[in-house]
Amino acid sequence: MDLRCPNCGSSDLKKASLAYEEGLSQIRVKSRLRGLLFADDGPNVIVGRAVANGVQQTQLSERLRPPIKPE
Repeated sequence: MDLRCPNCGSSDLKKASLAYEEGLSQIRVKSRLRGLLFADDGPNVIVGRAVANGVQQTQLSERLRPPIKPE
């Protein structure tokens, strides 16, 4: 059976579950801040860190998301 895309005519097909998984990316971002602050009461050192976690998802992957199971 020769399956083709009705829009572009391509025969490069993928399962929906594979296209969904390929569109998901886990993200972990770290940043650091160091600074020197001069004020009336003398210089101060500023130090900070931040970590952010998240998921980036393509629009196609979002549309192919499997249905949510009822609890």
